[in-house]
Amino acid sequence: MSRPRATVSIRWSLFQSLILVVVLITAAIMFATWQFGQRTVRAVSRSLLDRAADHADTALQQFLAPARDDITVIRTWTSEGVLDPRSPDSINALLMPLLATHPQVDMFTTGDPAGYHILLRREGETWFNREMRPEWGSTAHTARWRNARTLIERGERPETFNHRQRPWYKANIGRSVDDEIYWTRPYLAHDSQKPIMTAALRMQHPQHGPLVGAVHVFLEDLSAFTTRMAPSPNGLVAVLDDANKLVGLPRHPRFEDRETRGDAVLLKVSEAGVPSLAVATEQWRGLGRPLEPFQVKVEGEKWWAGFRRVPLSDKRSLWIGTLVPESDFVGAIEEQQKAVLMIALVVLGLSAMISLLVARSYSVVLDRLVEQSERIQNLELAPGKRVGSRLREINQVAQAQERMRVALESFSKYVPIELVRELLKRGEAAQIGGRTEVLTVFFSDIRGFTTISERIPPEELTAQMAEYFEAMLAVLTEEKATIDKFIGDAIMAFWGAPNPDPQHATHGVRAALRCQARLTELNAAWVAAGKPALHTRIGLATGRVLVGNVGAPNRLNYTLLGDTANLASRLEGTNRFYGTSVLASAATHAAAEGIAEWREIDRVAVKGKNEAVAIFEPIGLHGEVDATIRRRARAYEALLAQFRARDFAGTLVGAVAHLAEFPDDLAAERLVVASKALQANPPGDDWVGATSLDEK
Repeated sequence: MSRPRATVSIRWSLFQSLILVVVLITAAIMFATWQFGQRTVRAVSRSLLDRAADHADTALQQFLAPARDDITVIRTWTSEGVLDPRSPDSINALLMPLLATHPQVDMFTTGDPAGYHILLRREGETWFNREMRPEWGSTAHTARWRNARTLIERGERPETFNHRQRPWYKANIGRSVDDEIYWTRPYLAHDSQKPIMTAALRMQHPQHGPLVGAVHVFLEDLSAFTTRMAPSPNGLVAVLDDANKLVGLPRHPRFEDRETRGDAVLLKVSEAGVPSLAVATEQWRGLGRPLEPFQVKVEGEKWWAGFRRVPLSDKRSLWIGTLVPESDFVGAIEEQQKAVLMIALVVLGLSAMISLLVARSYSVVLDRLVEQSERIQNLELAPGKRVGSRLREINQVAQAQERMRVALESFSKYVPIELVRELLKRGEAAQIGGRTEVLTVFFSDIRGFTTISERIPPEELTAQMAEYFEAMLAVLTEEKATIDKFIGDAIMAFWGAPNPDPQHATHGVRAALRCQARLTELNAAWVAAGKPALHTRIGLATGRVLVGNVGAPNRLNYTLLGDTANLASRLEGTNRFYGTSVLASAATHAAAEGIAEWREIDRVAVKGKNEAVAIFEPIGLHGEVDATIRRRARAYEALLAQFRARDFAGTLVGAVAHLAEFPDDLAAERLVVASKALQANPPGDDWVGATSLDEK
């Protein structure tokens, strides 16, 4: 008599299957953890080194960028005759405001083959001039200024300095005026004997002929960045030149005070007293200067090192060296292995109990998962009823689904969920493409943010920036803006897409004025609390752009492309030259003229555009502008009209009187400088009264 075939209940089957799966998964995870530990170490070290090098690269570029920008502007002013290289007054009037915006650029020098030489140097709160001429021999005339118009003292002194023997002059006087910027090797300044690097260009003045202009960057300030960089708790970052001399010092107890840092800059790496950096540099040179990370042993301890080249020109480079000790992250891997083992033991115990109850709740849980999936599909992202089950696989699905909901909810903080729904409804989120629309673009940036970030701890800066962004985004959202992106401390937004907005220019102007008003309130509170004030510049431009999905098939970004976006960015930067906080294009002014009162500032040819465009400053909403501000605006516009009519003498007299009443009007100061220059060198018949700005 045959026995009946044995049957196995679903609970027992699930119990056996679940235990087997858990055991196999745990064994696989443990095997992979031990087998690939070294691979993880290599990957973690590469990631740490790459992130540190990226950070240092960005900081270095930001540190050197003002020198490149300033010397390019100076060459343009010189070639157009706006700046007279033999006149200290001309150099002071134009370059003191320019250098004042860049703390790391402390000095400008110029010299020509005939022996004319002028130096402008910032010394704390004052400015210093040194002037030498052929007829004065070895005597230099000196002057100290509080600003371009306030003289403190003049003097004379014997001077051995000869600019024609300096590296920045000798390397450039024989070059073309169209050549790229020449960076010198790091060397010691003549007066202070402090380490500097120089960005120089050959220039051509219409009257005085060829000369060399140079701006100088003091390298002590670069170490203020690098000594704060730490890719890991005991890691370090340094910047070297081609001769393996220290340009940016690493974090080390020896370099805690400014005086010690000043003495250490330009030392050979082997002389700096940092064994890990010295050994890594020596091994790197022996390997032929590889760009890939490599392992090095220092006093029996394993380190990972990497060097990245930062080209300054075809013939000059700096190198960013990053080092991390392996002990900084091996401990975390060992803790992870222990945690995996403990979790596996806990799961084994719990799974034995859970599997017995899974079958009963299986169908109920599946129904809840389907309901939750439908809510997520419709982008209803509020937390729903928690889906729980005793079946591990179902719990994994529920947890994955919840993580997806949380991820989409987090994503909605970067892109408004209404925008996502609109894009999904139109099908634009699935493919690259867009459409041409007339929009208004908003671009903002914080003035002197790099300097502010150097003065306060990162935690305080992060908290203050969070408060700043929250306030600005609240205003932009209330004014129906589409937030495009954050670029560091900058905000880019636009109006008119994806939803049509006939009043896009009006919303843009009102948002800019409200942002500045809100920032004034925040600054008052911050200053009262001992925090630095944040001053934001805003550019607005209206025009036709391509708006839609841009990118690659597997990574899209809803944004806009076109000259209008570039113009908004340029206008933001142009504020610095006129002392304004908001500038708008002529198209924005025309489209939103009725919402605000305006002051026409100038016609400018900004960087990247050939034709001059009129630019306007919104001075306030209608009915909210103080009478004095309105009178200041109308007086300036009258001066601008007089200037464009070529009455430079009259403009100069009027502008001086205007500045006596409104001394902070930088736009009027520019009229004074331009009127003087055009009186001395009258323009041709094709002059239209436009200003050329070659930097952002």
